[in-house]
Amino acid sequence: MATFAWLLLAASSVCADDWKSIKVPDIWKGAPGQGVFWYRCWIEVPASWRDTKLELFAEPADDARELFLNGRRLGAAGEFPPRYRSGLGDQERFAVPADAVRFG
Repeated sequence: MATFAWLLLAASSVCADDWKSIKVPDIWKGAPGQGVFWYRCWIEVPASWRDTKLELFAEPADDARELFLNGRRLGAAGEFPPRYRSGLGDQERFAVPADAVRFG
């Protein structure tokens, strides 16, 4: 099970109290507004997966996005302004380096 939170990035400094819990993908049915949003989630990866090749799947959406895991950039789809380009049709699966995962 994953827990998601979002943040509208409107200031240069952000504290933990600025995050709000949401349900994904429900939030995308009625977009929270315009701007740059950060979404984060927590998952528990079973220790038994330690020797498994892991990938992160990001469902295609008409937006631009970058994906990070524990502070490491895994990849991107589309481009952010000023040269905005939708990520539809871009890569959907991103390799997850085993040393970036905290198993168990």
